[in-house]
Amino acid sequence: LAEAARDAGLHGIIYDNEDYEQDMWNPSISCPGKTTEECQIIAAADGQKVMDAVIERWPNIKMMVYNATVFAHGPTYQEYIEAPNPRFLVMGAYAVGMSLATIGTEATFIDGGEQEFYIHGLTGAERSYNIRKNLLPDRTPLIPVDKKAQWKQKVSIGYGLFDEVPGGALLDSARWKDDIITHVRSEERRVG
Repeated sequence: LAEAARDAGLHGIIYDNEDYEQDMWNPSISCPGKTTEECQIIAAADGQKVMDAVIERWPNIKMMVYNATVFAHGPTYQEYIEAPNPRFLVMGAYAVGMSLATIGTEATFIDGGEQEFYIHGLTGAERSYNIRKNLLPDRTPLIPVDKKAQWKQKVSIGYGLFDEVPGGALLDSARWKDDIITHVRSEERRVG
């Protein structure tokens, strides 16, 4: 896929790792007989192998993963959104492995922030950024100590926008504009 996408002139690949059937990342299915923590270690190693293979074919790829790394650490994810189901912990670990593979390469890993749907305002956007960019790597044992600083420098943080608000009402154009500008301003403040 990486080679075909590169040769077709695409800018990168978006990987939707959401588990719609709720079985792909379920530890009892993906790692029978293993604890969730053991399954996370396996998933991180597998994510790194897959991303290594992608980078071999497309050294400067930009890979965005929708539901990304913050899922890998239960307490951080709970602070971020809610208490995670074990399958989310495994899904996040796989994304962590993918992100680690990009350290020391020209490839870019983009934490897509699909769960950012209902963040509105600069304070919320910057809180999310800090949790995903700075707190997560400090907290999760899946990112080795000697890679934590590099990880913070390397991983790119994205935000998801959704056309609904809680309760099912559609966003109006003013809210869309505000959300887009908020996320851009949040990034500009960090970049300078």
